[in-house]
Amino acid sequence: MPFEVAAFLACLLACGVSALQLRQVFRASASGDSVVDGARESMPPNALQRLGAALPGQPTALVVLALILVPGLLAVTAATLLKPDLPSLAGVVGLGLPALMLLVLRDVASWRCRHFETQLVDATDLMNAAVQAGLNAHGAIETASLSGPASVRRELAEVLGRLDLGLPIEQALSRMRERYDCEGTRLLTQALVVKWHDGTDFRSLLRAVSALLHERLKLRRQVESQLSGARYAALFAGALPYLLIPVFLWRQPEWLDVLLEHPQGVTLLLSAALCQVAGFVWLRRILRMQE
Repeated sequence: MPFEVAAFLACLLACGVSALQLRQVFRASASGDSVVDGARESMPPNALQRLGAALPGQPTALVVLALILVPGLLAVTAATLLKPDLPSLAGVVGLGLPALMLLVLRDVASWRCRHFETQLVDATDLMNAAVQAGLNAHGAIETASLSGPASVRRELAEVLGRLDLGLPIEQALSRMRERYDCEGTRLLTQALVVKWHDGTDFRSLLRAVSALLHERLKLRRQVESQLSGARYAALFAGALPYLLIPVFLWRQPEWLDVLLEHPQGVTLLLSAALCQVAGFVWLRRILRMQE
């Protein structure tokens, strides 16, 4: 039964993630550390934790796993109840929908990182202006945390709070680097780490980072404008059959009955939908490689 198999696999995955989290908590408590951010940052995060950290609200690994698997389980249940004579439909839906949810969550996390990097350009300009005015690195971060964009302002305020508590610069920057794992964040955090440890001229270092971020933003906008035509063409080609089917049914109501009444009709429709999804995933990967 596809539903029982999917439920069993979901339970196994949930138990595995729970055991991993409990293992991290027990290790942190055995070493004497607090079981809050310090213990969480001392252990290397797994893939689900990294994905959850990049999503809005920072859900835990179990919540991310539920967001991936629960829609598939519900779809398998609905397909089993509605079409009990087609077990292949339930199996394909149960396997395809979690993969689709994983792609959607990854796209949301990627968009969030790109949006943060775009706002980080303005915050870096503010920090550069503050350093040019004679402030030190701490004062430059404070200036950007008071006047920068909203998401960057929250993260820089958290960095300042951790620095004021006496944490090392690596731990102070770890949350921002984990939540927004992009090139711009890594450039800025690495520049701050170098400044804190080596005492390098922060003015020239920040100027170079700001120039790199501006160049990355310019190139990204150029690539997005060049690839926008391919994206819209793919969306139009994918949506066109579903826009034409109601028109054909309106003109000829029995147009789809021959296919649906055939023993292999639903299988053929499902195969066509799977081919379309595979084409979308392939085109999405090609466009991401061009970016």
